[in-house]
Amino acid sequence: MVDCMNAVGITHVCFGNHETDIPMSALAKRVQQSNFVWLNTNLQELNTKLGIDTPEYEILTVISRDKTVTKRIALLGLLTDDSSLYRPGSFDNATIEPVISTTDRFVEELQPKVDMMIPLTHQSIDEDLAFAKAFGGEVFPIILGGHDHVPIDETVRGSRIYKVGMDGDNAGMIDIRWKGNDPAEIPSVEATLLRTNEYPPDLDVSARVASHKSLLKELDQARLFRVGNWMNDRMKQCLSCESLVFSTVDNRLGPSTGSTALATMLRMGMRCHCAIINAGSVRANKEYANDSFFTWSDLKAEIPFPTHMTACYLPGYVLEATITNSRLSSWKTPPIARGGYIHCCCNIAYSNLTRKIESIQDGPFDPDRLYLVALPDQFFTGIDDHVPLLTWAETQESLKQEAAV
Repeated sequence: MVDCMNAVGITHVCFGNHETDIPMSALAKRVQQSNFVWLNTNLQELNTKLGIDTPEYEILTVISRDKTVTKRIALLGLLTDDSSLYRPGSFDNATIEPVISTTDRFVEELQPKVDMMIPLTHQSIDEDLAFAKAFGGEVFPIILGGHDHVPIDETVRGSRIYKVGMDGDNAGMIDIRWKGNDPAEIPSVEATLLRTNEYPPDLDVSARVASHKSLLKELDQARLFRVGNWMNDRMKQCLSCESLVFSTVDNRLGPSTGSTALATMLRMGMRCHCAIINAGSVRANKEYANDSFFTWSDLKAEIPFPTHMTACYLPGYVLEATITNSRLSSWKTPPIARGGYIHCCCNIAYSNLTRKIESIQDGPFDPDRLYLVALPDQFFTGIDDHVPLLTWAETQESLKQEAAV
């Protein structure tokens, strides 16, 4: 990706939470490979930990065409400090400083030196709205935002939040204009959303993309299983539906055959009584034809991020309460999608009507029995806030000792 960004001519970026999806040593190499600036206003500890050099801000000097007006613009790069987005040890435990208070400090430092400040932010729209409300348009006429997957254009207290969405489908063309050389003047800002597919592809960049993809194409096409065979051989007895279709569509709102199948594979691999997985770990939102093959590429699309699994003996009542608690939002009117919605392997017969486990491994469910359960280890560090599980774990000395290691 960095090679292609270099070829495109990107000049500035900021860190995002998905930079933690790769090992920190790999991140350091990508930063060093970059021909562009990584703006890093609130994660400066990362420089020492990784041996990289990223600036807190950069000041650009722009001159009018007639060379009579000169303006200085400071660019900031701000990473979300929402701890729920990060795994333990993210960024090698470098401290992400609070976005608003850190920005306060740099506003005080930079305002006397520049004519305008533009923050590049990577945080949710709710956080950007709070950010815009805190500073207003006199400080930040425009905020260039990321993180959210869809285009967003909202203005709060005169501060315009502008996001173009994901996957490079859109680009934003932003015009910033001053009428003269008055240092107190707040510039006007115009923004236009452009569809990138309406422009001819750059041949050099296209060739680079094809070259990088060719290394992975053969592996991506590796066949793991035929969808229809798996559903009929493994899932027919545990899924009470007339047509067995492998699907992960809307798995944050309710049961999904594909999510159940993936949880079943995890249970088989870990040789447990049963397995559970959160909807947020299964992300392709796709339906597969029964005569198709499920490939390595499909698996990466469904579970794109490292999902470390562990096996733990859980009392039946804890397992049942954890599943039920995770699905409460899906039973509201209207239902609310949550990444924490728990999907079960086919060994767990759970009823959404009674909100109870009916059986495990074809045997009567015993709330007091200890079941060996495969589950994401992040559940124990608080991701998705599975309260029944966390409450029980607090009483288990062995889990506390393991977490402290």
